[in-house]
Parts: sequence; structure tokens; C-alpha cells
Amino acid sequence: MYTIGIAEGLDEATISAVRDLVEFELPDDYLAFLRRYGYGLIGGGPELQVQAPDSEHISGTFSVEFFCDFWDWTDDQEARTALREGTTVAITFDGDIVCCVDNAEFGYLLLPRHSEVPVRFAGLLPIIRHLGVEEYFEPASTQVEKIGGWERPLGQQVVGDLRTSFLAEHTYDRIFGHPDQPKYVVQSIGGYVWFDLVYGSIDVGFQPQFEQEARKVVEFIEDLL
Repeated sequence: MYTIGIAEGLDEATISAVRDLVEFELPDDYLAFLRRYGYGLIGGGPELQVQAPDSEHISGTFSVEFFCDFWDWTDDQEARTALREGTTVAITFDGDIVCCVDNAEFGYLLLPRHSEVPVRFAGLLPIIRHLGVEEYFEPASTQVEKIGGWERPLGQQVVGDLRTSFLAEHTYDRIFGHPDQPKYVVQSIGGYVWFDLVYGSIDVGFQPQFEQEARKVVEFIEDLL
């Protein structure tokens, strides 16, 4: 998977601590993902945030007694039972929840935001492909400097002109996203410049070790305003 910036895979001491967060064996592929990439965002669709196991997420978000009732378990009481002892390991910005469960047949359950039917999965990669979010990975350490936005929208024309000026003076490594919301990857800042022509804003994302270079990009854009 293409990585924006430098992946921050977890060392074995941290992996051991992650294992200790739950009372069952976490799936090998989830731990392998953490070793290679660490925590962060898988983008290219609804955006999937991969996180440390959180056994309190569902019960803390929904009623402890009735949290399972948001989904239809008529044909899968086994999965419902497994979920009660499960742990959340990823969520999408749309509200989908990915849980690890203690089951030899299926190690994951996807609780969809826009469907009442939970889905069993045997691995993390099939979930990523099911959600359509396998284009890139963005480390959790990424910081964002926002220019414009809800409180001070720049307007579509302004953002478009700033993008033209940016591309005339800077190079980029990859581009992701919708044509009206292009995200230009700039590996020299360990991040990206995201021109949002819909909401009139520009985000400059960067990893902390590249902040000095990122500030130059921010200043270049702000000097044009």
C-alpha cells in the first residue's frame, strides 16, 4: 500500500502491549499491519482509521444493554455473541465499525453504518477492499495546517487559482481524490497539500520531522492571499 510520509510501524514491545489490551488472541494480520504501518488512516474511499484495540468503544457509544440492537442478528446469533467480547480496531469517517472477535472461523465483524446486516470477515485485507479504501496509508502522526474552511472559506475560484500557483512552483509525487478535492502527495514534507474546491479550503498535512519544509509550503500559499 502506498504510504504518505514515513510509516511508523510498532516495535515488538508495543505489539506486546497491544496484545495485553484484550483477553483473546488478536488476528495475526492485524498485528502484522501494525508492525508494518502502525496506527493511521487508510484513504481512498470512506477513510478507515486503524487504531489500538478499544473494547469500550461500542458500549461507550451505544447503550451497553442494547448496543447490538442497531443491527439485525436474526440469522447470526453466533456473531452477536462474539461481538459482546470483541474489540474495535478501526472505524471509518462514515461510521462503519471494524471489530476483532474471538472466533476461529471469522476474526472480524464489520458493523456497517448504512446497513442493518453485520458482515463476517476472516481477514483485514478483505475488509479494506470491501470498503474500497486501499489507495494509500497516512500515519497517525500527521499534523494538518488548515487555510480557509468553514469559518473563513476561500471560495472555489481562489482555491483553484492557488492550486495553479502551487503546481507552477512545486512538484508532487502522487495525486489522490476527486477532481474537486485533489490531494497532492509531497513526500518532502511527509504529507500532502489538499485543495478542497467544494468547501473553499486548503489543508497542508505533514509529519512533525518535516515541519520546517511544510512551513515553507504554508507560507507560500498564505503569501498569495
